[in-house]
Formats: sequence, structure tokens, C-alpha cells
Amino acid sequence: MKKVFLFGLLCTSLAMVNPVSAADTPTPGQRLGRPELQKMGTLPSYRIGKGVYRVLPGAGSSQTTLLVDMNNVVGVSNHEVTIGKVSEDIARNALRQFAPQPLQVDYFKNAGITVARYADFQQAWESYQALQKLLPDANVGLPLRFGNVPH
Repeated sequence: MKKVFLFGLLCTSLAMVNPVSAADTPTPGQRLGRPELQKMGTLPSYRIGKGVYRVLPGAGSSQTTLLVDMNNVVGVSNHEVTIGKVSEDIARNALRQFAPQPLQVDYFKNAGITVARYADFQQAWESYQALQKLLPDANVGLPLRFGNVPH
């Protein structure tokens, strides 16, 4: 009992000495200062639609990636590619042509949209690029969310 108490006290003390603050992790909608971004070094950048976005290192989770836009505002990707204006069969056949395959594909009949979820942002971006070329008449997107506003 005494050892458990001492161990708990030690863990609490260590947590207070080196606190991990939620404020250290950028959140969607937050604007990062130039000095913060410079500390991160050169960030990989991706063109999505008319914008260029840079991936923040070590930020996000296994299911999300944090990025910044050209105004240094933080956004999040869920590694999803959306395909609209084509049938489910056309979208699924197009997705089968690429490797790696999406982890999950859902078709929302009422909206006429297929959503493909990938393991990471790089895979989603590569699929987005390829699908735009393969399905020029489709509405292909790689949704990003900045605060409560999706892009």
C-alpha cells in the first residue's frame, strides 16, 4: 500500500515538473506565428484545389493530420477523398485502380457522394491527384477543416 502511494506521488510530481499542455498542440482554426513555424523547419507542402497547405510534423493523430494554409491557420484532414457527380460504380471502379487501397469506402446515395478514407494524408493526397485526372468530370475533393468551417 505504501509503495502504491509513493509511486502515485512520484507520478504526480513528474507530471507537475514536465506538464504536457493541450495548448502545445495546435488546434484547427488557430493561427500560428511565423516564429513557431520557423522552429518546425521546412514543412512538406501539398497543392489542393487553389491552395497550398503544409503538414505540421508530429501533430494530429493516426486518423488525422494537421496542416497550415498560406495564412498560417491550422486545419485538419481526416484522410478522406470525396467523389461527387459520378455513380457509385464509377467511383468504386476508379478507386480500385490505385494502390494503396482506401481503408474504407462509403457511398451516400442521397447526396450522390463517395467518401474514401486512407491510412494517412500522403495516400489521400495521391489518390486525390490521380482521381482528378482519371475522372475529370467528377467533383473530387480532399476536405480540410479550419475550425468549424470545412474547405
